[in-house]
Amino acid sequence: VLSSVLRKCLILFFELFLLFLRKSLQNKLKIDEEEKREVSEVEYLGSIFKTVFRERGLGSKEACERLFGLIACHLENYHDKVNFLVLAIRKLILLVNSEIKEDDPDDPSNHEVIGVSHLLSFIVKEKLNETLRNLVFTYAKKKGELNLNLIRNLAKKIEPMVCQKVENFLATGNFNTLSCSDVLQDKGFVILAERLNFLRFISHFRCVNRGSFFTNVKTTTVRKLRPESYGFICPVHTPDGTPCGILNHLSSEATVIYKNQPFNTNIFSQFGVSHQQFGLPVVLDGKVIGYSKNTKLLAQKIREEREKVEVALLPEGLFIFTGVGRYSRAIINLQTKKEENIGIMEQLYLKIIPYNKKVTDFKEEIFYQEKSMTSFLSLTASLTPFSDYNQSPRNVYQCQMAKQSMGINCHSLKYRNDSKTYQHFYNQIPIVQTNNYSKYDLQDYPLGVNTIIAVLSYTAYDMEDAMIINKSSKERGMFNGFVYKTEIIHLEKNQNLIEIIEEGTFLTPNSFFYSFSEFNEKKVKNYNGMEGGFVDKIILADSLIIVRLRIERNPNIGDKFCSRHGQKGVCSFHYPAVDLPFSESGLVPDVIINPHAFPSRMTIGMMIESLAGKSGCLLGKIQNGNSFMKYEMEDESVKQTNKSVNQTNNSVNQTNLENSFDDENSHPKLISHFGNELLKCGFNYFGNETMYSGVTGTPFKTDIFIGVVYYQRLRHMVNDKFQVRIQGPVQPQTKQPIKGRSKLGGVRLGEMERDALLAHGASYILNDRFMTCSDGTLFYYCVSCKSILFSNKEGCLCGNKIIKEVYLPYVYKYLCTELMAMNVRVRLE
Repeated sequence: VLSSVLRKCLILFFELFLLFLRKSLQNKLKIDEEEKREVSEVEYLGSIFKTVFRERGLGSKEACERLFGLIACHLENYHDKVNFLVLAIRKLILLVNSEIKEDDPDDPSNHEVIGVSHLLSFIVKEKLNETLRNLVFTYAKKKGELNLNLIRNLAKKIEPMVCQKVENFLATGNFNTLSCSDVLQDKGFVILAERLNFLRFISHFRCVNRGSFFTNVKTTTVRKLRPESYGFICPVHTPDGTPCGILNHLSSEATVIYKNQPFNTNIFSQFGVSHQQFGLPVVLDGKVIGYSKNTKLLAQKIREEREKVEVALLPEGLFIFTGVGRYSRAIINLQTKKEENIGIMEQLYLKIIPYNKKVTDFKEEIFYQEKSMTSFLSLTASLTPFSDYNQSPRNVYQCQMAKQSMGINCHSLKYRNDSKTYQHFYNQIPIVQTNNYSKYDLQDYPLGVNTIIAVLSYTAYDMEDAMIINKSSKERGMFNGFVYKTEIIHLEKNQNLIEIIEEGTFLTPNSFFYSFSEFNEKKVKNYNGMEGGFVDKIILADSLIIVRLRIERNPNIGDKFCSRHGQKGVCSFHYPAVDLPFSESGLVPDVIINPHAFPSRMTIGMMIESLAGKSGCLLGKIQNGNSFMKYEMEDESVKQTNKSVNQTNNSVNQTNLENSFDDENSHPKLISHFGNELLKCGFNYFGNETMYSGVTGTPFKTDIFIGVVYYQRLRHMVNDKFQVRIQGPVQPQTKQPIKGRSKLGGVRLGEMERDALLAHGASYILNDRFMTCSDGTLFYYCVSCKSILFSNKEGCLCGNKIIKEVYLPYVYKYLCTELMAMNVRVRLE
């Protein structure tokens, strides 16, 4: 009844609007009744909006038709547009009556993903429309008859340039559109799919970006993690900093629908969907099909026969989506025992239980269940073992550092010519793995080494996240790697290659690189790189020469490393193995980290990985490191063993440990599982061992926590970042050093560094930094006019011959000349 009333009100509103429009036309165009000049409302609307479309030669009627096409543009029929507007007004009334909540524009259920094919189709469509408009406009000027030769001549003059438009888009990432209002930015659409490692490469194709427009929005609502996105958007895998919450990644089980799904509309007539407005509306891809009282049965029937069709049964109606750009993920249907794809909007009204729960645990009827406990995490986030025991920011850091680690990025390195790529030697698959590691065959692309980690404060070289590396382990190849750099040589038309350095030769800076002839004159080019390396490969083309260098990069002091739990640190010392502590069995750790890295970071997952890795090495098996994993209750013999272990170790309260085994969700059951495995192998239950000093040979007063942890070497290396300069290029205006490491620029000394030097009493260092190493210049000072602007070695323009030499920054002279231009004279006493 309400819809029928709204329909009549809408028709009445249109009639009143046309009447008002007709009266406004008479006032606007000053039409007298005697002239009886008729101007339709369509032409008037078109005359108002035709300037908005920015098209030459666009008439008023065509502009009005274009305007009607933009209203509910997904519908073609005017009848469907009216039904859609009626539904919208009905929803507005429900909102006013507080029967429904306001739609959230930042809710991911109201979003669709614009893929690569969408953007490319926008570009091709706009360029073709622009070409057709130019053809029509040019033909209108000709005022001749339309024939085939005329069209051919016009097509030759107005080149479509569609391919060039696409090439420019892929090269720059810039795209200006007038036909798509959803795109709020005009640049940043294209990024380089870096192949630093396999995880970084595949993450580029799993990320969803809200757009650079939202990075400058002052409100934080666009960045919030919303419960509606559970299972579709990973809550962990997002960068920290400016793009946090804007650059997200799909969950491991989520996909984006890339093509329209088939749907049989005959099912509507079977369930009595009609245009009589009784019941809830049934909407298919934004088109109102009709109304039905059996929407619940209809939704259930469609879900039984669907593939990737989203069926959202909301309080305000039944909405069915078959289009592209929608989120979708797979869950288990408990009735059919098969996988079923659901959408992000219908998930809000489905009852889905976790993977580790049973239907009998709930009183109400349950139809769906999750596929796994980690299905809501992205691929990168799901690889962190025992991530549910870590502080959340540490898992976020690991997602970023995993994409910066060195490893095997591809198996076709011989045929690739990346500008810069990293290769790590002697990679190992982790002993502690999650299910997704083997599911996605990541054992073919390992990113680290299983290292023996000892947690103790040994010398002062492990302070502030620094780590000590066993020198013998480094010499045996641990964390060794190569950096491949590609140099491209372009030869002009009049240049011919004469000689080039051979493959396998070590190329040093400023050494011979290649020679060529130009106009019968031989020219030699030296290598101007900052670091030498072996010539790995040379590719010769007509005018293009590609030279790939192989640079050895073994672990250096200052290089960055990290575990899979966000525990990052730099190497501070290569300690000789004879001076490192050793266990009773003679085992010497590969890496020593400070125990102060754990209390504030709360990365308990790294401690559990140390236990699991240690027991996995002893038993010779791969340990399961899935998050949210629950182990079965131990038998009585294991409980007695745990109690005896607890009695011998005074650091753990016996009562708390006994109570924890009675709780089904207690965490110590996981730790006791690996602790019992260590007990079977003759090691301490808690992973501690007695260690001896490598210097004195005496045992430490306390046991040391030692185990096996998977460590990664990151691409941040000292050889790429250190900067040293004595003399070099300067700015011509101020004579001060230019900035930029690649340009041999200077090291910036800021205000805070200056204050630190003054506080330490090293004030004369400022003279070296700000004068000697900067723009210190010898000037000739006139005693009479007290200036350095008009004097030289022989005398001053004022006639004075008494000249003194002063050493001042050159920028002081620049300041004096700038002030002199404003009629301000500076005197130097």
